[in-house]
Amino acid sequence: MLVPVRMSRIRRAARDGFFAGLAASTLALALAGCGALGSQPMGLRVRAKTRFESEWHRYAALPEAKAIAVAGDPHGTYVSGIAEGEPSVAAAAAHALARCRERRADRRIEAPCRMYGVGREIVDTRQDD
Repeated sequence: MLVPVRMSRIRRAARDGFFAGLAASTLALALAGCGALGSQPMGLRVRAKTRFESEWHRYAALPEAKAIAVAGDPHGTYVSGIAEGEPSVAAAAAHALARCRERRADRRIEAPCRMYGVGREIVDTRQDD
C-alpha cells in the first residue's frame, strides 16, 4: 500500500513540475521573441524616424515662405526655430534664426544657430550668432 501512494505523489510532483516548466519555457520564448523583434510590426524591421526627421517632414508641408534654423546636432541634442507665412523668404529666415536663438538660450546649447532650410531648399551656411 505504501508503494502506490508514493507513486501517486511522484507522479503528481512530476506533472506539476512539467506544467510549471512548460509555462516558464513558453514565457521565456515569448519574451525572447518580443525582444528580438522589438516593437516592429509583424517582425518587419522599420527604421524609426528621428525627432528632427519628423520636424523636417512637418516643415516641408508648410507654405512656401518658410525657413528653419538649427543649433546643435539634429541627430542628438538640438533646438530649432521655424518661421512660416512671412512676407518673404528673407523675413522667414530672420524670424527662424530669432526663434532658434531664443530656444538655444533656454536650453543652454552652446552651438550657434544656423540656417538649415529656406523655402524648399536645404542650405548649409553655418552662420554664427
